[in-house]
Formats: sequence, C-alpha cells, structure tokens
Amino acid sequence: MLWRAIINGILHNLQFSRQLDDRVVERVAQRIIKRPQFDLTPEEEYTALTEALRSGDPLVGDIPLRHDEPSVREFLIKVQNRLDALRPWPAPPYLYVDIANWNRFDGARPIARIHLWYIDVQGRLQRGFSKVDAGREALLLRLESGAEVALVTPWWIGSDDIALMRIPSALSAEHLLAEFKAATGFTDDEVTAL
Repeated sequence: MLWRAIINGILHNLQFSRQLDDRVVERVAQRIIKRPQFDLTPEEEYTALTEALRSGDPLVGDIPLRHDEPSVREFLIKVQNRLDALRPWPAPPYLYVDIANWNRFDGARPIARIHLWYIDVQGRLQRGFSKVDAGREALLLRLESGAEVALVTPWWIGSDDIALMRIPSALSAEHLLAEFKAATGFTDDEVTAL
C-alpha cells in the first residue's frame, strides 16, 4: 500500500515533535506541496494521505512516536484540511525523476560544477543519490520548464565536486543553470558554469 509508505514518511519526521500544533501542521503541508515524497506529485501524496485516513487501519505502529493513534489521526486530518485550504498549489520548482531514466543522459557532458560534498547536496534536496554505473551515483531532476538534469558524483578525479549534466533541450545552458539554481537554492558561490 502506497499510503502506508507515505504515512510512515510523514510520521518519521514527527518522531521528535513534542506537540502536533498548527506550526507542525503547516510545516508538513508545505513539505507535501514543495517536496513530495518518492517520485510523487503533491496531488498523489495528498491522495495517499486521504486513502490512509479513509482506510480505518491503524496509522501508528511502524514508526515509534510519543503520540497515540487518535492524536496522529487528528493531526493528519488537520494536514489534509490545510492542504485543501492552500489550493491551488503552486507547481513544485522541480520533481525527482526515477533513476531508471539515467540512460537518457548517455553521452551528456557537464554544464556546471557544484562545489559541495554529495552528502550536503542530498540534505539540501532531501533525496539520495543512486548508483548508476562504474562507481558513479546520480540524482535526476525535472525542472519546472520540463528540462531534465542529472547531478553526478564522482565525475572529476580527486574532486568531491558534483557534475551537473543536462539532456539536450531548446534551453541554453545558461538559462538552464539559472533555472536550476532558482529551483534548488544553490548559490553562485556553490555552482560554477563550465
């Protein structure tokens, strides 16, 4: 059941929340809108949340929490209501692309270097890199324009920098790099165009 994984993901982030107040409701709702779990859209995550609440199955149990079932259920209903109140949701600045699509980057060359360790990049993007070939790992994103980019590590011998690669598109490398930085929050100091 997809909804079980979604609920566990939400509850995992609540393990250390002392109170399930409106501030936490807002934080979870914003995360669903801006950074949905797995490769889902915000609407798909919302649908999974709705299915969980309608199922009648226990929602607490897989993740150790200080909150009981009725409190968690009430909290998730508040998250659902807050999501409804925030409609229409803005398009997310980027979506994750399944690593199975790595072959589309065959022959691609880097357009930029990200001067951060991959662990820091994973934390910033809230997504892990996946093994793709010969000791390399990648993270694939689709930007709001529809352009797809890959963050690849390691790329350069003796460097922890991450290569930013793109699938050929009508967008110039400069435009794509600007869109990538705006979407992800990486700064000019952290990314160098090639």
